[in-house]
Formats: sequence, structure tokens, C-alpha cells
Amino acid sequence: WRAIDPSIFGTLFERGLNPKKRSQLGAHYTDPATIMKLVEPVIIRPLMAEWATHRDSIRKLLDKSKKQGDKAYKDANAEFHQFLERLKNYRVLDAACGSGNFLYVALKTLKDIERRVNTEAEQLGLQRQIGIECGPGNVLGIELDPYAAELARVTVWIGEIQWMLQNGYPVVVLAKQLQDEGFDGIWLSDFDMCGVEAAREVIDIPIIGGFPTSAFTALGLCQRFGILTILPSTLVMQQGHVLTYGLQDDFAGIAPIDCPVDQLSNVDVVVAKSFPVALKLIQNQGAQALLLGCTGFVGVAEKLSLMLSESLQAYVPVIDPNQAGISYLISLVRMKLRPSRLCYSPATLGN
Repeated sequence: WRAIDPSIFGTLFERGLNPKKRSQLGAHYTDPATIMKLVEPVIIRPLMAEWATHRDSIRKLLDKSKKQGDKAYKDANAEFHQFLERLKNYRVLDAACGSGNFLYVALKTLKDIERRVNTEAEQLGLQRQIGIECGPGNVLGIELDPYAAELARVTVWIGEIQWMLQNGYPVVVLAKQLQDEGFDGIWLSDFDMCGVEAAREVIDIPIIGGFPTSAFTALGLCQRFGILTILPSTLVMQQGHVLTYGLQDDFAGIAPIDCPVDQLSNVDVVVAKSFPVALKLIQNQGAQALLLGCTGFVGVAEKLSLMLSESLQAYVPVIDPNQAGISYLISLVRMKLRPSRLCYSPATLGN
């Protein structure tokens, strides 16, 4: 569901109705930008104004607190959880919901607000609750057309799944379960590390994603690295990783091989697509080593390195994020290292 745009269900709804009936019902798809013109003043602005009042009160209480657990701290924490409870019980009703696009936008908005409130509470000095309580139960719809009602249910659940995936929360829950089962470390098979940062606040074992281990492995072998990614849609996100880790001076560039994920199992096709793109990164942008920007690039690194080295008559390292990540994780486990509590404040999962 990660790649599905729920707005297509609005189009399906419109096209599935008889044009005369559609006109009688006033059933027309409303795009997210138009919906936000209602969501912003009706949902976002009032709730954030309420939170601003609570936040100011929490700040004053924490200014009086001498240590964690004293009366002022407990009162501040109680006020924080009072507002979380307010969000948990908040309801949005669309009395003619159609295919559910308004409910979809409203749900994501509520989850964004809850995440922001948790983050700001942590910045004030409270322990944030990693689990997000707002969910499909917060949005309600009335619809006479059974077809539209079913589309609305699907749309809302896609919104829930996409938000949780994009913000890494399934990773956090699973990481906690794996720690409780006695695992010593976790390798997240995701170059973009979705959920790794949040999980480090919950668990006391190392959890590693793809980008940093690959990048720092490359920089142990060269001074400028490039990234081969699968599709143009990932370029901005992966360029962001470079900035996050302050590696822009060591970064030669990034280029897609234009290969969908479902074709990555065909190693020969992937290598054939990768070779000309990799060659351009080296010859035109000065890359001295290459990262494979997807953990689905299995079995590609060695073959691509050999082809590049033969073509250029010089050895070119190609980093497989899986091998780099797992090797690094094993080292952390052997050294008995785990996330620093000076960086990652301990947090608890919601029920």
C-alpha cells in the first residue's frame, strides 16, 4: 500500500456512478489541497491553539521542577497526557463522505498533530510517548452509496498504513518485540532507515539502517562517493541523508538506474542497467566509490565492481548496504555498544 495514492478512489467513485445520479447526489471528488482549506481552520488551528495553552502551562511547571518525579514534574506530565487523551478522543465526522478523501486527510492531520505534540513535549523535558493513539477510529463518515462507503473504508486504512510506514512506527514496535525476545542487535533492511531513529529511543540494543554504514564504509576507501538508486522518486530523500550526516563535501552525486523494485531479483538486468549510470557518475561527477541505494540490490556489488574496474583499468569499490550494515552491526554487538542516552532520550510505547 506504500505506493498507492488514495485519491484514485475518488476518481473510481465518480466514474462508477451514472452521470445523472452523480449530479443529483453532488458526488464529486475533492482534491487534498481544497480539503486543507477546511481542515486547517476547523481542525489544525483550534487544536494547536489548545496545545499552545497546555504547552505554556507545562513549561511553567517544569521551570518549578527540581528533579524528575517531583510534584511539578508530575503535574506537567499529567497535563501533557491530558492533551494526548483529548486527541485520542477527538472525532471528525463527514456527513456525506463519498470515497473518504476528507477523512483520509483529517486522519493524517490528527496523527501529524499528535506526533508534533510528542516532539515538543520531549523538547520541554518530558518523556514522549512513542506510540501514536490517533487512528481510523478518530474519523467517522456517513454515506448512502454502499460502493462509496467501502471505498472510504479502504481509503482511511490506506492512510493509516502509509502514515505509520512513513513515520517508522511499525519498526519501533517490532524492534521492541525483538529486544524482548532476546536479540542482541537489529539490521533494518532499508537503505533509508525508516524508523531507526525512533526505535533507538525505545530499545537498548543497536539497530542499524542502510545509508550511514554504507557511506562511512565508502569513505574508508575513497574521498568522494556516489549513489546508485533505483528510481527518480528516491533522489530527494537520499540526497537528504547526505545533508543529515554532513557529507555533502564528500558526495559526488546520485543517479537512478530506472529499475522498479519488482525487477531487482534479476541480477543480470540490474547490473546491465547500473553499469552505464555508474560509469557516468565516475567519469562526469568524480565518484571514486559507489553505494547501492537500495537493500534490494542483492548480488550486484561484486559484479558491478568487476565490470567498472575492467572498463576503467582501476579498482572501483561498490558497497552493498546489506553487507556493510550487517558487518557493522556485528561489530557493535561484539563491542557491547548501544544507543547513547545523551542523544536518544528513553521513551515508552503507548498501549
